[in-house]
Amino acid sequence: MAKRSADAGSMQVEAQQILDKAKERGLESNFLFKTTFERYLTQLEACEKIKRAQEEAPDGAFDIRLIRLYNSTVSGANGTAATLVSIIKKLGTEGAQENKLREFFDKFKEDDED
Repeated sequence: MAKRSADAGSMQVEAQQILDKAKERGLESNFLFKTTFERYLTQLEACEKIKRAQEEAPDGAFDIRLIRLYNSTVSGANGTAATLVSIIKKLGTEGAQENKLREFFDKFKEDDED
């Protein structure tokens, strides 16, 4: 049981690290990042529920369907995590530059309004 809590905790730590990197690069409000990150969190939650269902099986019996479902869900989450890292690497720099450019033009807009 303690292992499950550690796994859940480490998954949440990893998710938080991904979110922190996205924030550093100005992507936390990017539509592509947000929707992919939401899917990642859903996959992590599904993994946790499947593990819990397996642990609650009577007499520790293994249900091959749950094991297959867990493995495919973990594989999907791994792929989604890789996509998130790719989004952060590819769009992060551009996104940060775009935000700086937007801030630059917004300053001129504010000056015009005064």
